[in-house]
Amino acid sequence: MAGARRRRRNRVAGAGALAVVVVGLGAFGAAGLRGAVESDVGTPRQEVVSVSPQSLERPAFGHFRLGMTDAEARATGVLRLPGQGTGCVAYAVNGQPGDGVLVSPTEGVVGITLPQAGATPSGVGEGTTVDAARAAYPSLVVDGGKAVVPMGGWRYTFLLDGQAVAAVRIEKEGTACAGS
Repeated sequence: MAGARRRRRNRVAGAGALAVVVVGLGAFGAAGLRGAVESDVGTPRQEVVSVSPQSLERPAFGHFRLGMTDAEARATGVLRLPGQGTGCVAYAVNGQPGDGVLVSPTEGVVGITLPQAGATPSGVGEGTTVDAARAAYPSLVVDGGKAVVPMGGWRYTFLLDGQAVAAVRIEKEGTACAGS
């Protein structure tokens, strides 16, 4: 019987020692984590970046984007074929009065004329006053019967009728095609 008691005492002592080790490691581990978390957390860094809505606008409208190839433009299925012109080809768009696409044989789509009901993402379209267009696009420059907004490699050209926008074009800058 003495052997059984001894085994029981050893088991209890071993379990107690194990419990002390587990609790100690748990407390030490939690303290270590807490210390690491507290030392790693600083004041959140706040950064404000101002991006004008216009810088997010894409040189595209409807099915078309500047730079797409003639084959891609034709594949939309909305161009009235054949286009007219030598070198650069001007296409009308089915069902859209005033809408058109100008395609260069080397640069792809270099001009898009929006339909009468079309407008830029900033809301400039047919009938918009020059003042309202300038409010939407502060870099707008009036040059005779048109107003131009440089957008970095491309531009909006607003054809004017007096002090109002009569048509909106999206044009690639620096192209050799007439009309863009």
